[in-house]
Amino acid sequence: MPEEAMQRGDSPPVGRRVVVTGGDSELGLVVTETFVRAGCEVTAIVGNRRRADRVRQAGGHPVVADTERARGLVDVFRGADAVLHLSQQVTNTLLHDGRAWRGWARRLPRETSAVVEAAQAAGVRYLVAGSYAALYGESRDATEATPIAPPNDRVFDAAATAERIVERGGVPSCRVRFGFLYGPQSKDLSRYVTSFKLFRPYYAGPEHTLGNWLHFEDAAEALLRIVESWPAPPVLNVVDGHPVNFGTVIDRFAALLGFPRPGHLPPALRLLFRHFIWHPQQVLLATTTTVRNDLARACLGWSPRFPTYEDGLQQTIAVWRERGRP
Repeated sequence: MPEEAMQRGDSPPVGRRVVVTGGDSELGLVVTETFVRAGCEVTAIVGNRRRADRVRQAGGHPVVADTERARGLVDVFRGADAVLHLSQQVTNTLLHDGRAWRGWARRLPRETSAVVEAAQAAGVRYLVAGSYAALYGESRDATEATPIAPPNDRVFDAAATAERIVERGGVPSCRVRFGFLYGPQSKDLSRYVTSFKLFRPYYAGPEHTLGNWLHFEDAAEALLRIVESWPAPPVLNVVDGHPVNFGTVIDRFAALLGFPRPGHLPPALRLLFRHFIWHPQQVLLATTTTVRNDLARACLGWSPRFPTYEDGLQQTIAVWRERGRP
């Protein structure tokens, strides 16, 4: 156990107070529910009061705060045993057209700096910061010891900078490199259903590339195990361990719903799509990154409930049908 972590306390923070940034996001709400069930008091930071009811329904206490301003975060963080910095995961789905990355090259480092500064000032015992498995870039079987090589876009350079800010921030921390997130909470998956109904083609990128995936519930369970295992290793890969091509995922999703295989826009014409499929998305779709989750399994006793994308998609559809969605 690192000496600094030992000086902060000799018992793990589970069962105490946890603060979640991005608490009104798809992942944030699932995390809030998961931690509340485990007996934690969860304060979830939201962007505006209109979204506070969702946090309350998940069992959390919503607080409106600007996560790019450390001064406003200190009072929210004060008394917290752990801060889960997850607001930067809202883009991490690979299911959108890339526009969700707009502004993040600037926001990623600024927001991370504010969160780290506030956590240090408030005496937070543990900071868990969500990051991206895609930061390994063109890499096969990457482990936590593999140097990151961010894909060629400034937003991913900014994400790498955000990791360094956490690493050097002076607060005991764990950087969690998540696979692309999905599940029944995903609005982007719902949009694909609409697209299937209209027989619209989509851009899947090259057929040979592979990416890493992770169900929201598996992400939340891993985060709970990280807090329970305080302090966890400084970096953990949290992916389902079954890398697969984006087009394979979406085509199978259509098949499970009973739709014919959607058309694919050809990669050779990608420059023509640049006005509606943004560069970060095209870069990710053209990059093969496969990541191992052995360390998370060994250190946390964690294994994904949905070990393949197909397991997760089947659960997504089942949940939608239970809720009366067509």
